[in-house]
Amino acid sequence: MESIVDFFCVGTPKSGTTWLRDCLNDHPDIFIPKMGATFYFNEKHSVLHDVLNRNHKKPLSWYHSFYKEKKPSQIAGEFSPDYFSDPAAAKNLYNYNPNAKLIIVIRNPIKRAFSYYSYFGKQKGFYRLKSFEDMFTKGRPLLELSLIYKYLSVFYQFFQESQIEVLLLEDFIKNPEETFKHLLNFLEVSEYYPEHLTNKSNVTTGAIFPWVNYLINSAGRFLHKKKAYGLYNILMTTGIIPAGEFVRDKLNKSPFVRKESLKEEYIPRLKEFYHEDIENLEVLIKRDLSMWK
Repeated sequence: MESIVDFFCVGTPKSGTTWLRDCLNDHPDIFIPKMGATFYFNEKHSVLHDVLNRNHKKPLSWYHSFYKEKKPSQIAGEFSPDYFSDPAAAKNLYNYNPNAKLIIVIRNPIKRAFSYYSYFGKQKGFYRLKSFEDMFTKGRPLLELSLIYKYLSVFYQFFQESQIEVLLLEDFIKNPEETFKHLLNFLEVSEYYPEHLTNKSNVTTGAIFPWVNYLINSAGRFLHKKKAYGLYNILMTTGIIPAGEFVRDKLNKSPFVRKESLKEEYIPRLKEFYHEDIENLEVLIKRDLSMWK
């Protein structure tokens, strides 16, 4: 079946990709599915790598069904930051469309690690983290997911440099119009600046009872690890799993978050952890990132 998607934003999570999707979605020459991420080309869960992605097994026709409303004059795009941390996604995207353009938004890995702690640790409850100190032990997978070169370099193995646009979140913050114009040129579409170019999207909230989210996620993870897909399907069709996800994402969600900031004592350890990855990244994207070191 012929490919119909022209570009992909493959990452990175917690780096402004939801905001960028909202901005591009307003462009008359661009079509992006309403649901945003389809999670089709990654074979594993973006955070829980021992959990397989069931969407990947679905037929290509299922994936293309999200683009039925695309107009002939529009280019089609997808925003699935989960693709970034799964090496198989790069190969799958290339096999789907070797001429596709890729967008990757990156940010200071130290700040992204703290966002991972707040979102996946505190809000979503994928890991039971009492404080940021736990990120260096049981939350270490979240620290590793904030590496950039390690995952970005895989995409360069399949796609030409001219097909990949790496953008810094800091550039969008300092010069939103100029950076957005640069991206539109890369996508070869006309200039267009949405009204909410300077607004935020997908602001992290909190959980009323973090342990509830942890139990809900642990149950789903257990079923996947045991490959109990029959039981999983039953729980899906009977509405038990959707009910749990509704509790996790809606009922147990609180807009009132105790503002927590990254303590200075952790920064030297984090700089040491990310130093080599940043240096390799500088060479790969040909950009000075000394402000992150």
